[in-house]
Amino acid sequence: MIVPKPDHKKWIRDHFPEELKKEDFDFLLWGVYYLEDGLTVMQVGDRGPDKVLYKAKDEEDLKWWLLDFFCSRHADSNVLKHEKNVTWHWNYGDVKNNHWRYIEHRHYDYNTLEDQRLIRYDLYLKNLKKASFPEDYFRKKVEECIDIMNYWFHVPHWGYDYENLRFIEISDSIPTDYEKFEYKNPKYITKVVD
Repeated sequence: MIVPKPDHKKWIRDHFPEELKKEDFDFLLWGVYYLEDGLTVMQVGDRGPDKVLYKAKDEEDLKWWLLDFFCSRHADSNVLKHEKNVTWHWNYGDVKNNHWRYIEHRHYDYNTLEDQRLIRYDLYLKNLKKASFPEDYFRKKVEECIDIMNYWFHVPHWGYDYENLRFIEISDSIPTDYEKFEYKNPKYITKVVD
């Protein structure tokens, strides 16, 4: 059985802002289907067995989950389109002698190393807000995204501007997933962009 059902499509479209109502459900929900109970959503496994994505309590729960899933998939599919609008202080360049080499931008939007998750989460959270989710649900999702974005920072780097619906930097901390912070080391910077 395909996902979503025709009445779910109408419900989702009714909850979306105008600019997203024309999105192609079949493209964004490719590889997703219902089990015969009509409440279990499955995803085709490309490297193994199909997996359960969600087991809804009832039809209402399923519709809200599908709307959230649609918001997420829409954000994922639009990252590259929005990526060109963001300038990071440092971008990955290439690898030489087992070390990343970086590109430094003198004028930037974010004073950290590039992270596409920020763009994806920005789009996802804007979609949720515009899609009429309850405020407590929206705030819970914002906190989940902030936690993920701050995972590699000892001191939280990211916060969220609820008024302008976007991530903001709240510190000058740097990610700690590497033993050395090579992207700040001049010998690893291969290009400087003004």
